Amino acid sequence: MREKEKKKKNVNINPFVLIFAVIAVCGILTFIITPGELNNGVYTALPQNQVNFNNIFNIFRAIPYGIKDSASIVVLTLIVGGALEVYKRTGAIDNGISTLVQAFSDKMSHFLLIALIIVFSAIGGFLGWVETLIPFIPLVVAVVLALGYDAMTAAAVCIVGTMGGFVAGPTNIYTVGVANGVLQGMGVLPKSESVFTGIGFRIVVWVLMTAISVVYISIYAAKTKKHPEKSLVRDVDVSDIKFDVSKIENPKLTGVQVIVLLLILGAMIMTVYGMQKGFNGVKWGLDEVSAVFLASGSSDFCMRFLIPPDRWQKRE
Repeated sequence: MREKEKKKKNVNINPFVLIFAVIAVCGILTFIITPGELNNGVYTALPQNQVNFNNIFNIFRAIPYGIKDSASIVVLTLIVGGALEVYKRTGAIDNGISTLVQAFSDKMSHFLLIALIIVFSAIGGFLGWVETLIPFIPLVVAVVLALGYDAMTAAAVCIVGTMGGFVAGPTNIYTVGVANGVLQGMGVLPKSESVFTGIGFRIVVWVLMTAISVVYISIYAAKTKKHPEKSLVRDVDVSDIKFDVSKIENPKLTGVQVIVLLLILGAMIMTVYGMQKGFNGVKWGLDEVSAVFLASGSSDFCMRFLIPPDRWQKRE
């Protein structure tokens, strides 16, 4: 048994090494697979990628180029992380999660887990959001871990729940709207048809995908909560993100901390509304989402200087 455990520990791969391996494999495939482009429904093959220093070096260029091209996501991640740290230092996050967890018994906690999966599935399926869920993920992970589930369950709620709904995509503008728009350009789908044609069938598929996700995650979550040694990530240290409710003596929220939570909720509501409807006719993108969390985090940061320290203490 000890030899098997040693072997398992030895196969751990650094995630950055794994990501670079994927980039390298994809780079090599560019010399094998014939490239092409699709314009107005017509596919045109492009010249084969030649093996030379410049094209091989593109494998390494892909990393800085990728960071540059996805700068909005990188900035969003950094700002949301900073804002959450500001929220956490106010004590509002810890007390808020503690209050939420204590409101659910062990039996009721499973219903909260299911509700989170359905919400993430609906966001992925009907709104088609993936990157814009970043602000919500740290809080959801903290709640799931505080409920007594493992890190794999927390990740599954966010990933499996979202992508299960995203794949079915009843009104997913990316997988359905764009694809049907291409079919209309090719003449396969009449232009008089809505790009969301067949929504009834996709809703049925979404319900099935969500149900499968709920059952799949629930079985694993219940098993690992009862038997932690069966967790797939039992050897992974999550102490830096795990929230221990038992360490909080008095989880009651102060009035100031309630204001902080309302600011967080307001930022999330503005994100949803801005991405879906927009303000003054302008729909939001990732940069606007970063801006609203920067404003929210800055407001909390300023409150820490303007409000006396004793007002942040928990009520007895």
